[in-house]
Amino acid sequence: MRKMYLTCLAVFFLSFSSTATAASWHYDFEAGEDVSQLQFVNPTGVPTFTINGDLEIYVPGNAAYDLCSWVNKNAPRVYRNVANEAFTLETKMGTSATTYTFLSGLFLYDSADGISANDLIFGASSNSMKLENGAASNHNYPFNWRYIGAYSDLYLQVVHDGSGNYDFNYKFSAADPWALYASVSGYSFDYLGVITKTWYNPSAGIYPTVTADFDYLNYNYQVPIPGAVWLLGSGFLGLLGLKRRFCNKT
Repeated sequence: MRKMYLTCLAVFFLSFSSTATAASWHYDFEAGEDVSQLQFVNPTGVPTFTINGDLEIYVPGNAAYDLCSWVNKNAPRVYRNVANEAFTLETKMGTSATTYTFLSGLFLYDSADGISANDLIFGASSNSMKLENGAASNHNYPFNWRYIGAYSDLYLQVVHDGSGNYDFNYKFSAADPWALYASVSGYSFDYLGVITKTWYNPSAGIYPTVTADFDYLNYNYQVPIPGAVWLLGSGFLGLLGLKRRFCNKT
C-alpha cells in the first residue's frame, strides 16, 4: 500500500514539473531588466529604442526613405527565437502618431529575418487593426484594415496549437474577454516579438512621427496545468485521507 502512495506522489509531481517548466519568458521592460536574450534590430539606424517601464520604439519624421518597406526589412523590431512548439504570445501596447499611417504590434517571422512572405504582423494604427503578410505584392494579405476606433491600450495575443493553427485575439482592457480577429494556418515561425512600421508620402510632403509603447511581452508566461494533473493530484490526496481515516479506526 505504501508503494502505491509513493508511486502516485511521484507521478503527480513529475506531471506537475513537466507542465510548470515549459518554455516561457516575460518582460516588463523595467529599467535595468535583463533583456540580453532579446534581439534589437534597427536596420536604418534612425528609430530609437527606450526601456523605462515599457519598450518605446520611436520613429522620427522627416525621413527621406520608407522606414518599413513592404517586406519589413527596414522596420525596427525586437524579437527572441523560439522552439517549434505550441505557444501563447501576448503584449499590451499604446501608440501615437503625427500624421499618415503606421502598423505596430506583434511580429512573427521565419529564419529569413523578416524579409520573406512567411511573416505576419498583427498590429494596429491609431484606430484600425490589421494582420499583414510580409510579401511585397500582398500588402493587404491575409486581412485588410479593420476599424476598431481610438484606444488608449490595446492587448494583442497569438495562440498557436503546435500543429499549424494560429489564433489572433485582441481586447481593450485586462478585464475584457479576448475577441478573435482572425485564424490562419500554413505558417511556421522561428522568431517572435514586436515591430513598428511606418509609411511616408514624399509627393504630399507627409512624413509620420510614430511612437509605439509596449508595456510587456509574454511568451507562454502563464502555463495552465492540465485537468488530468489536477485529477491525479486530488486522487492522491483522497488516498491519503482514506489511509489516515483507516489508521485512526485501527
